[in-house]
Parts: sequence; C-alpha cells; structure tokens
Amino acid sequence: MSLDDPEVIAATAETGQKLPTSVLVHDILDHHLCGLALGGHRNEAIALHQLSLRTGADPQPDLLQMVDEDLMHGGVVGESMRDFLREP
Repeated sequence: MSLDDPEVIAATAETGQKLPTSVLVHDILDHHLCGLALGGHRNEAIALHQLSLRTGADPQPDLLQMVDEDLMHGGVVGESMRDFLREP
C-alpha cells in the first residue's frame, strides 16, 4: 500500500522494544481498517490515537516528534498548514 508514497519510510514486521506491535500491524489495524491513508500528518495522528487505544502505548512521544521534526518547519504532508491548523 505504501510503495508509491514517498513519505512512508518504513514498514517492518519487527516489533520494537517500546511497543508490542509492528509497523506493519499498525499500518493495517490503525490505518487501513480504520479507513485512513498511510501518508499525512492528520492520518498519522489519528492512527497513533487508535494505536494507543489498542495497545495502551503513550502516543505523546510520537506526536511530539512529528511536531518537532515536521510541523515546526512548515512540513505538513497531505494538506496545507492552514487547513491542518484550522479549527473543526
């Protein structure tokens, strides 16, 4: 699903030490089955929330990393910064 998406940098079946699930399982359960695309900061934030509900993992470190590495530098994938920050 992510072969044509330059923003998706990893898909592995290995689990990490901090999280009891793999990127592949996260992509399937927290993105695909929930109707979310793999790319885009909004989709990833929603999927991280899904992941936290499913596993009990704290999404804050990943959310802070997205803010630090991308959003603070004006990089929003999938929509404009104005749309991303607009109130619902």
